[in-house]
Amino acid sequence: MKNRTLQKLLLVCVLALLATSCGGTTTDKIREAANPTATLQPVATTAATSAPKSTDTQKPTEPPKPTATSEAAKQKLNIQSVGFGQRERNVGFGFIVENPNPSYALENSQYQAAIYDAAGTVIKTESGYLQVVLPSQTLGVAGTAFLSEGAKAAKVEVQLNAKNYVASEALPTFTVEKIDYQDDKFTPKVTAVIKNPYKTDVDNLRVNVIAFDAAGKIVGGGFTYQNFILANGQTGTSVSVVADSKPAKVDVYPTLSSLSLLRSPKPPAEAKSAIITSQGFGQSARQVGYAFLVQNPNPNFSIESMEYQATAYAADGRVLSSNSGYVEVLLPNQQLGVGDSIYVPEGAQVKSLEVQVRSTKFTKSDALPTLTTEKVTYVADRFSPKVTGVVKSPYSKDVKNIRANAVAYDASGKIIGGGFTYIDFVPANGQAAVEISVKTSENPVKVEIYPVLSALSIFQ
Repeated sequence: MKNRTLQKLLLVCVLALLATSCGGTTTDKIREAANPTATLQPVATTAATSAPKSTDTQKPTEPPKPTATSEAAKQKLNIQSVGFGQRERNVGFGFIVENPNPSYALENSQYQAAIYDAAGTVIKTESGYLQVVLPSQTLGVAGTAFLSEGAKAAKVEVQLNAKNYVASEALPTFTVEKIDYQDDKFTPKVTAVIKNPYKTDVDNLRVNVIAFDAAGKIVGGGFTYQNFILANGQTGTSVSVVADSKPAKVDVYPTLSSLSLLRSPKPPAEAKSAIITSQGFGQSARQVGYAFLVQNPNPNFSIESMEYQATAYAADGRVLSSNSGYVEVLLPNQQLGVGDSIYVPEGAQVKSLEVQVRSTKFTKSDALPTLTTEKVTYVADRFSPKVTGVVKSPYSKDVKNIRANAVAYDASGKIIGGGFTYIDFVPANGQAAVEISVKTSENPVKVEIYPVLSALSIFQ
């Protein structure tokens, strides 16, 4: 599960309650994201007649009330199937919900799941929200639960509280390609490529995975949050799933969450987003080290809380693995190297790796001093090669929790691997040694270390 997911889950309930007070319904925002130049026209939710022209003798007419016909047209969400799978103390459950209304979306719906043992005793409950189920949409929703020692699930029941109807035409939804189940003794995963149909970036997409047996019965599930998908773009996703056996089929259902925003960051008029100037990777068995160079082209703005995500692909376009992270600050005109690593299934060969970045916050700033390095060296080792060096601080205070990124190059200057670690502290106007484990495809000819402040950094 991606970093900060726990914080996101804790916020879901609060944000769902506030959703209707944030300027328009989710359906309105989807409509605008699908066609931002269109003029939104209100859609009548009940039958209405033209109001007569006002005269001095005419009494005011009351707004038309909903008719029995219009109210009857609003059908309830239909739960088509529910199921679960248990692996030791972990339960993965899922349900398929259908919106039978061709002209209504349902927003901010609540669900609650109860897990029972064979005696009919409730042994666990879970709950959540369906931010939006669009007209005629069928959506899979998945969850996980951790049971008490020795508890055995026998049944899962799901209830819905869905009453917020929003009149709407058919609207585009996220599409999914290259779904792949990766069997693993400890943490089986499902990977896929998700495509964004909207002309704006999407934040915090909830990705649900439902697992089925050969008879079509739900036998497990799992979910994660995808940090972002760029406007009209695509990204790879990787979701851990809990099932009691290898499923015959898996489906992936991306959907907006209570945390999702349908908007692209708008930098100040004179500012530009960060640019990836180089990227590359190297594979060693199951571990893939990658790195990229990212540049802030602005002389007068820092870029803060920049997000990045990486997707490793097989030759046939299947997603082998993906991960994401943050760069806390990219100073004016700074070029920074970022290193990281991911694991792929046993025997898998990475054909390509794509890194995407997203600049979300621009802060007016003068040129500022940066952490520097010296004596950077590659230390070859059969099992755990490293990059070592010394990080020097220009600051008058101690700095704690610095992220140090390593980038490795071949003789042609191509990036062939990377990695990172955290330095506990660098003394004021002093220096600290650093050792970074790296994964590369071969022994590099050149290595670099890029230290940078992290979200955990503290000046003391």
